[in-house]
Amino acid sequence: MNKAVRDFINKGEIMKKFKVGDKVYCPTLGRGVYKVMKYLRGGTEFPLCVYKGGREFSFTHEGFYYSTDKVSTIHHATEENHAALEQLYGVEFEKPPAKPEPIKIIQAMILRGDKYVPCYVGDDEVLLYEDFELDFLFGIDQYDSHPFCGHRGSWKYALPVELRTGKVITTLPDDVC
Repeated sequence: MNKAVRDFINKGEIMKKFKVGDKVYCPTLGRGVYKVMKYLRGGTEFPLCVYKGGREFSFTHEGFYYSTDKVSTIHHATEENHAALEQLYGVEFEKPPAKPEPIKIIQAMILRGDKYVPCYVGDDEVLLYEDFELDFLFGIDQYDSHPFCGHRGSWKYALPVELRTGKVITTLPDDVC
């Protein structure tokens, strides 16, 4: 097995789950970034697919084209996978989509109807990553010098977090993608 393939597998990419709305690479289809869709004819074994023109490829939640494959056929569109695929195939792939700014994520969550968006907040961007204070945002006031307003004040910087895990949310909600 090629060292680049072995390294790619060892990074655990094949163990990651895929869901509708994910942005992925599918080298079988081309060098672009594709959006994972629900495959209506795939049943429970192959519930996902990607399309390019008239071609469609269905997959398992683990990204396998055949359930007996050892390596997934699709890969999440990340900077790390972008570099690994370019090294593996020796060609240029489309760059992965940029991650949305925290303010875009917060706005999307409020627009979809979330009453509160839990966020790590602060007035210094650097300190925000080192010394977290968990607070809740009531909304965004675009006209204030501190755009993030909550029940305990206002702040210059806010990072939305998943309340159950405490992990920073870095993608737009699925229902607004």
